[in-house]
Parts: sequence; C-alpha cells; structure tokens
Amino acid sequence: MSDINKGARIINHTIDYMVIICITIFFSIFFYPTQFLYLVVYISYYFFLESFNNGQTLGKLITKTKVIGLNNKKPSSLRIFWRSVLRLNPFDILSFLCGQNGHDSISRTKLISVK
Repeated sequence: MSDINKGARIINHTIDYMVIICITIFFSIFFYPTQFLYLVVYISYYFFLESFNNGQTLGKLITKTKVIGLNNKKPSSLRIFWRSVLRLNPFDILSFLCGQNGHDSISRTKLISVK
C-alpha cells in the first residue's frame, strides 16, 4: 500500500465529476435542476460509494485506489461523510495545490493504491 500522487487524484476527480454530472442530469429529468440537487448528488455519490464499495468510487476503481483511515483500516461512515462534505470547501483545491489534501487530513483518511 502506497500513497497516491496528484496525477491519480486528478484522474479520480475527473472521472467522478463526469459521473456526478451525468447522475445530476438524470435526476433533473424528475426534479427541477438546482444547485441543491447537484450538492445532494455530489455528497451522496462519494458517501455511498466510499462507504459501501470498499472505499472506492468509479474513479478509484479505474485507477486502483481506495480510501482508508490513518490506522490503515476501513474508515467509519462518519469519517467518510465528513470527507464527502469537506470536498465542497472552496479551500480544498487550494490545499491540494499546496501539497496537502484538506478533505483527507481533516477527516483523518488517506488514499492508497491497491494491487
């Protein structure tokens, strides 16, 4: 298990973002498309997949990475929820650019490679 570089994180984010947009568009057929709908899909996507799919979203499945706790075990649902919400923090991208991962450090999780 090794920590992940920024390139893999960018690929994960790009794949997951495209999936989130597609899901949001699908649900906007049934519900009026609003920023709230997008936020619900965004948080739900990360929370449910990382909680119930071995710490992996679609992007993480493709790049063979997953989320674990700092103790190298599966993080609790509460940690995954906080991780999902913290991604919405506008400073999260700044922390990424500065070499940190805000949603990881605050939620006490990390992204690793799986073989």
